[in-house]
Amino acid sequence: MTRVLIAAIAMLALAGTVQAEMPKDEIDKLPQDKVQVVRRHCAEMFPTDFGTRLYCEDQEFKALKALIDRGSIARDGR
Repeated sequence: MTRVLIAAIAMLALAGTVQAEMPKDEIDKLPQDKVQVVRRHCAEMFPTDFGTRLYCEDQEFKALKALIDRGSIARDGR
């Protein structure tokens, strides 16, 4: 159910265009071990739906950054 909901939201958000929300330089500042976990997770959830995979990654990267900013996760990934 969650996968279907994410896919539906992503399709609405991406209607007609696919554009990453989080710039590469911001992603590069995140703990790269966590970035790889997010990329694997989204690739497994959406192996052939690349627009939805991009949306999934962006949402997860924004959440990871928010957790780092609030101090729940250290910048070094611990």
